[in-house]
Amino acid sequence: MKKIILMLIVSFPLFTKAQDIAVKRQIGIDATMLGVGAFIEQPISTNILAEISAGVGSSVLKNLGSINYVFDDFRPYTRIELKRFYNRDNRIRKNKNILFNKGNYIGFQNKLYYGIKADEGTHTFMINELHWGVQTELHNRLLLNFHIGLGYASTKYSLYSSFLPTIGLKIKYVIF
Repeated sequence: MKKIILMLIVSFPLFTKAQDIAVKRQIGIDATMLGVGAFIEQPISTNILAEISAGVGSSVLKNLGSINYVFDDFRPYTRIELKRFYNRDNRIRKNKNILFNKGNYIGFQNKLYYGIKADEGTHTFMINELHWGVQTELHNRLLLNFHIGLGYASTKYSLYSSFLPTIGLKIKYVIF
């Protein structure tokens, strides 16, 4: 009997399942205060993830050197974001869940708004940003993504280029 108990105790680690620290591929929909879209998160390496998104959001109006959001004029946008998660090992060590790519990250994002009206006509508006963010789960498959950083907004006309603080709050629902 002692040998059986000893064998069960020694073999217990073989029956437990450890969390895999690698980020996972996810497909879903997202919503912000400025619009709605669909996304795919594709792993590049264990801790690096590329998120590609497209959707419809509030327009950006450019006039007299200012940048304003127009909430009743919706335009298409595309977004590519690279995220490097840096605390996944610590989360596992503390027995925290890392499903749905939860964790803190440093990210770079490029967002393009199409068909933006400005003084000189219609064009594409681009925002590049470097930010720190957090992705966490609110409920089963419902995620909250928050980031804060510094961005550079520009058009093909350098008159409208400027640095600006950026903040993002996004609700995501993972379908696959």
